[in-house]
Amino acid sequence: MTAGPDRRRWLVALLLFGATALSYLDRQALSVVAPFVRDDLHITTQQYGYAVGSFLGAYTVMHVVSGRFVDVAGSRAGLAWAVAWWSVAAMLHGLSRGIGGLCLFRFLLGMGEAAGYPASIKCVREWFAASERALATGLFNTGAAAGAIVAPPLIAWITTSAGWRVAFVATGALGLVWVTVWLMFHAGPLARRVSYDSAAEQPVSLASLITQRPVWGLCLARFLTDPVWYFYLFWLPTYLKDVRHFSLTEVGYFAWIPFLTADLGSVAGGAFSSTLMRRGVPLFRARHIAMLSSALLMPAALFAVRAENPAAAVAWISLATFGHQSWSSNSLTLPADLVTSSRVASVYGLSGGAGALAGTLVSFGLGHVVSQLSYAPVFTVAALLHPLAALAVIATVRSPCSEPPERRKVK
Repeated sequence: MTAGPDRRRWLVALLLFGATALSYLDRQALSVVAPFVRDDLHITTQQYGYAVGSFLGAYTVMHVVSGRFVDVAGSRAGLAWAVAWWSVAAMLHGLSRGIGGLCLFRFLLGMGEAAGYPASIKCVREWFAASERALATGLFNTGAAAGAIVAPPLIAWITTSAGWRVAFVATGALGLVWVTVWLMFHAGPLARRVSYDSAAEQPVSLASLITQRPVWGLCLARFLTDPVWYFYLFWLPTYLKDVRHFSLTEVGYFAWIPFLTADLGSVAGGAFSSTLMRRGVPLFRARHIAMLSSALLMPAALFAVRAENPAAAVAWISLATFGHQSWSSNSLTLPADLVTSSRVASVYGLSGGAGALAGTLVSFGLGHVVSQLSYAPVFTVAALLHPLAALAVIATVRSPCSEPPERRKVK
């Protein structure tokens, strides 16, 4: 590898960070302006739930489809189409006149955002050696928490200044700017792609991939752990307000802290496994050590729900979000470790779809559990799922996927 690609690959990671941050900014925008939208469009709380479910439903179903699309279209075109699609969908929210239009635009947003991570992981597979992939993934994955941190103050400021409709148009427009920059750089300094594959290959069928033990083991791990992140992402402000009796101002002061530690965990988890590999630890063993270490931080949630001091509760939750994103830096990288670049987005789509499906199913039951019982059972389950998933990964994801039979037949 020359010095040129060495420098350029970190620019790729920076651009992927920007795309991830924008996706979370766009998906969080509705939650920030929800009171204004409900009042202006005269929709009920239940109807608002339909809009939220429209996004999650599309996001779940389209993960599998979008992964396949990205493998066929390529990382450059695939990611450009994804960001452009969800950016236009975000802008269309500003045209909503009722619950029907809002649900439609949320569905379109979920369709586009489902392709973001598969395309980003494919880029990491193409540009980074195995010893750097988890770190690169950790760096661009910090965009998730960064977007969640930036969304409330930015959307609130735009809404206060110009209205909630303009807020959607403005955030969507940022995505179109990103697409322009992405395509310009790919035509210039990023035109020559670095590939760590020995030969170009065509994508294989999803059926041949899902039958392989490492793939369904990864899907199981994502199914168990992704709902935990959705819980902290969407329910933390409500928990702080209802249980810890934080005022709205106090929620603003403290709710961002767990997402800052999540960013730190994202980088730390990727750096940890990369360091182990540079010291001679085999690839999958390094991933296992990093993921198990991260999973063992998740029981901090047990202390959070039992802490008498609200500040202590936030601290324990922050340790848990650190652990989850440290875990994610490695779990999100595993598709790139298991298969060649022509298949990586498809494998990610399968595993990401499993995680999104679990998050959707859990979202329907969380409100009932919290209202009828308390947050304690939720925090307890959230504390235990990652250690269980770590055991599943160690048992099933131990080597690259074998070549599917359909490929062997044509040789």
